[in-house]
Amino acid sequence: GVVAATAVAVVFLVVDLIAGDAFRTPRQLGGLLLGMFGADAGSDVATPLALYTLFHFVAFMMAGIVVAAIVQLTMRQPVAMLLFVILFFAFEVAFTGFVAFLDVTSSGGMTPMQVALGNVVASIAMALYGIRCGAETPSTLRPTTRSTTAMMPPAIRMRSSSTMLAKRQMQL
Repeated sequence: GVVAATAVAVVFLVVDLIAGDAFRTPRQLGGLLLGMFGADAGSDVATPLALYTLFHFVAFMMAGIVVAAIVQLTMRQPVAMLLFVILFFAFEVAFTGFVAFLDVTSSGGMTPMQVALGNVVASIAMALYGIRCGAETPSTLRPTTRSTTAMMPPAIRMRSSSTMLAKRQMQL
């Protein structure tokens, strides 16, 4: 989550620097968050920036925990990858729609395209981090034939065991 949050923050910073106003996006989004709670930052620049930065990193950390749990689930139950794909696309559509709903574009803030770009960058960053760390995953966390067999229904497990026994007898 922290990797993805940092990647998105860098995207925001680059877009804002190109526009000539560093930290514009997190300041505006922080102002929207304050507005949701009925507060007004006025001319204060630091409060909305700090509030959004905190919100941004906490939200991405929670998303990272969910993604890590789903990845662990897919290691035990590969069919859960379908759940991951569905949740990923649902989140992308919902969040981009949420930004469009807030109509941030009318105040010169983020466009849904910037949100989509940030989410793609975050997804790539998390995937690269996961691939990099996956090689270092302890073997106890990786699915094995034994754990896969243990998750099978008893009738299939018995057939699998008898097939394996027959193969061993043929090898002798």
